[in-house]
Amino acid sequence: MKHQKLSSSTWTLIIGIAILFLTINAFCSDITVSNIKTLVVEKGNENYSVSVQANVTNLGESGNILVTLTALDMSGYQIKDVILNGHIEKGKTRVLKALIQIPKQSYEDIFKWEWKLNK
Repeated sequence: MKHQKLSSSTWTLIIGIAILFLTINAFCSDITVSNIKTLVVEKGNENYSVSVQANVTNLGESGNILVTLTALDMSGYQIKDVILNGHIEKGKTRVLKALIQIPKQSYEDIFKWEWKLNK
């Protein structure tokens, strides 16, 4: 079995990705999420259009914030993930929103929404 050496550009890419993930992880720890709400915008026979929103507070540096909300059923099983994003200044709170399509039965099975720390 032959071992291949990685080129310097490959190592640079690997290190760059690692730094990016460490930065995002540190940055996301300075975020709080509250007041998660949903509103059915349109009811179809099979699917619903749903607006999902949450108050997001940025305690870290100003920048684009990415938040993942997870819909859980009564047993704690994950039904749907929703990603909210937007620019929030340091120390400010902003309502972030997303519009999703979800099967009617899945929406009706949602027991609660939780914020999931992006890692």
